[in-house]
Amino acid sequence: VILVASFALNGWRVEPLDVNPMIGPSAQTLILMGAKESDLIVNYNEAWRLVTSTVLHAGLVHYFINLLALWFVGTAIERTHGFFAAM
Repeated sequence: VILVASFALNGWRVEPLDVNPMIGPSAQTLILMGAKESDLIVNYNEAWRLVTSTVLHAGLVHYFINLLALWFVGTAIERTHGFFAAM
């Protein structure tokens, strides 16, 4: 949902690969949505960015690599500890 919202906020455009090689929205769009920007956190007391940045994805490549990592880790946990432990 958040990835779709970031594309919508970016005008349903994907930035060129030299701007965002992750095939996603602009950095400005991600900052607007709550990406981690140290200056805003420290100087403008936007500590909420520490939480919102954990659910943002830089683009489709980032999203699918995260899905793949969760698949492998989840499968390994399920094999060693069982289905209910993996839940």
